[in-house]
Amino acid sequence: MNAHDHPDSRGSSVRGVLEYQARTHAAADFVIAPETGRRLSFGDLLRSSRALAAFLAAQGIAAGAHVGLLLPNGLQAVRLFVGVTACGRVLVPLSLIAQPAQLAFILGHSDCQAVFVAPEREEALRAALASVRREVRMRLFIVDPDSALLPGESEQASWPDPEPAADAPALLMYTSGCCRATVAMRLRLLRVVCVSAARRRHRCRRLINAPLRSASPSASSKPWV
Repeated sequence: MNAHDHPDSRGSSVRGVLEYQARTHAAADFVIAPETGRRLSFGDLLRSSRALAAFLAAQGIAAGAHVGLLLPNGLQAVRLFVGVTACGRVLVPLSLIAQPAQLAFILGHSDCQAVFVAPEREEALRAALASVRREVRMRLFIVDPDSALLPGESEQASWPDPEPAADAPALLMYTSGCCRATVAMRLRLLRVVCVSAARRRHRCRRLINAPLRSASPSASSKPWV
């Protein structure tokens, strides 16, 4: 890692960056849901992440536990993605287009203690669980992708656990390798923060250098990621 990659005063964990942004830009929008127009500010996201941490702790899902996510794009997916990693749990994103065999492999391999799933994906998830060859114990939470809170979640809460260390695992991701076999990749918190910072700088450069007259996509234009 070089000096340009380090998140400096903004913190070396997702929680540290989130608290910095909520302290300096509390009212600024973190995300706007295009389907509903609902907004989530940095201040809202901090409160949401604290509430999620308290919710998970109350359910017996301790820091370091693996938590799966099988939701379409929406406010709930955003707040869970940030909140799970901010509170020291390890997020396991599950692809909405994963084949049943792939989903069963991931559920059997990842040791998820809980999975947040959209109602329309519950049947596929339970079918995949039934085909796992070893005993898997996990809690399933059926959630509305556009809801603001989880069932039983309180809006007023504090962090129940200390801030996770920068080298703590944050993401466990599965992808297809060159031989079409499912491959697992684990990212640590500091790596997640640095990748996020690098993408933010890249977007800023693209915005600064983009020609204002460009109204239609050119052959060389690519979507930002």
